Amino acid sequence: MSLLKYRNRLKTVKSLNSIFTALQVVTMVRTQKIKEKYFAMERYLIPIREVLRGRVPAEALEKKALIVITSSRGLCGNFNNLVIKKANQYLKDNPACQLMVLGKTGTDFYKKRKSPILFSSSDSMEKPSFAGIQRLIPQLMAFNCELYAVYNAYRSTMIQVPTIVKLYPLPEELVLDSEPADYLLEPDPATLVNKLYRHYLEARLFQIILNSVMGELGARFMVLKGAVDTSKDMVTDLTLSINKARQTVITRDLLEIVSAAEALRRDYE
Repeated sequence: MSLLKYRNRLKTVKSLNSIFTALQVVTMVRTQKIKEKYFAMERYLIPIREVLRGRVPAEALEKKALIVITSSRGLCGNFNNLVIKKANQYLKDNPACQLMVLGKTGTDFYKKRKSPILFSSSDSMEKPSFAGIQRLIPQLMAFNCELYAVYNAYRSTMIQVPTIVKLYPLPEELVLDSEPADYLLEPDPATLVNKLYRHYLEARLFQIILNSVMGELGARFMVLKGAVDTSKDMVTDLTLSINKARQTVITRDLLEIVSAAEALRRDYE
């Protein structure tokens, strides 16, 4: 490879390194913001769970649906594959279970394979907001199905665990074998529990989506970190190759000068 091509490649790699580094910083900032929302939502849900635990009546529904939560963007490694693999295994074990998908990647995956999708939405994963989830919940519950959600639960930047949780009609965290805690409920227990439970479902789904987004950002950060480290190694290798190529050119030019000088000396002799 010529010296000019080496220099052009080095310039390209340095440019990509700058882009990957900037994306890494943006991902870190977004992760911190999503974490703050997630843990704020967890603190908010703790007292609501205490009030609802043991008070929500069990309900038997004939149909069942699995909500597959994926990302709407790429550059996140094996993140979506893990969720889809977990979902496919669950659907295989439960043939009567219907499919719902949140996120563009999952929607595209199942549409390409012509899988029957009961409901799909990409907007909820692009820029998740509580107002968006409030509009989403009635659409999901309108199908009158037991709702289960599969998503990549965030454990750390390096670890995301595919997880399935029951969302509706009675989440496991609201089941209580003993008597519920003694609270004074106004205006009356039935009205309050009904409205509070609906609100809990909205907040819980929003929290699950935030958890999934945290996992997505963690996976993306690791991919970008690998890209930055690789580009740094490439810069080092290319710089060394450029130095070798430059030294080769200098040595060749010196040899030509020496050869020409020697030829002139012989002519004068």
